[in-house]
Amino acid sequence: ERFEGWMNEMYPLPSQQQRNDNNNNNLRNTDHQSSTNNQKQNNNNNHRVINVAAHGADMCAMAKRLEMLYSELSSQMPLTSSNAPDLIILEFAVNDYQGQDHLITVDSKTSVFFDGFRELVLCAEVVVHALLAKYPDTGILFLEMQTAIATRKTGALLHMGVAQQYQIPIVSYAEALFPEFWRLTRMLEGMADLTYTFEEDQWLENAGLLLGASTDVAVAKDNANVSSAVLPYPHGCSPCHPEHIVDQFRHGGCKSICTYVDRSAIVHDRKLTCDAKRGQIPSGRYEGFVPF
Repeated sequence: ERFEGWMNEMYPLPSQQQRNDNNNNNLRNTDHQSSTNNQKQNNNNNHRVINVAAHGADMCAMAKRLEMLYSELSSQMPLTSSNAPDLIILEFAVNDYQGQDHLITVDSKTSVFFDGFRELVLCAEVVVHALLAKYPDTGILFLEMQTAIATRKTGALLHMGVAQQYQIPIVSYAEALFPEFWRLTRMLEGMADLTYTFEEDQWLENAGLLLGASTDVAVAKDNANVSSAVLPYPHGCSPCHPEHIVDQFRHGGCKSICTYVDRSAIVHDRKLTCDAKRGQIPSGRYEGFVPF
């Protein structure tokens, strides 16, 4: 929903009236407000994000349900889509390595090339080849996510060969965000190695963003709801924003950097004290959260 809203705000599609005008080569000058109203009234011409993911499924599971996937997409795509999506995002990095990790012991896999690796690579190629044959004008993207446990591997590597063969771009969440995350973690560890916390005076003005000499009210307004400490946004610590957590997980609240490090079991020489509810955070210090 948030992605769909962002797409429609940043890259609005022309209204149906505008499309008709273009087709008829009969363009008329209309004011911006009229154009905006037409666009808002025409919901059929907005970007649509359709989620047909299946919980716990890996590439081989998707390969078996391709016909079902085509049917689901066809039933949900708007009339203006020509019955083909513009972009398909494949996100299987976690499940292709460990499957339904809440049901099996993920620690049983320690090698990158585990039993079943070749079968999953083959399934990945089957899926990509089938999608390109079905939707030849559709873009495909591999999105490689990361689990909430730092030591858990993902199946990102097994997609690389297929991506190269079919010239499919890859976006890696881990490679895009985690280098700066680990930099922040090391800095917090140096400040408080038991709690990974920081002091109040480390909150950064304008979230550490360089606004230059601009006094533009719009620029200031855009950054009014952004906070960051230690490092500039979005690489530093942020306040907890539980409203951005998916409903089913929101009751647990935000998880601090300290909690993430503790649950990942990567610190062995000391016992971390991360629980603010039990009074483990010293007075005058702040827990570190990240906006992503």
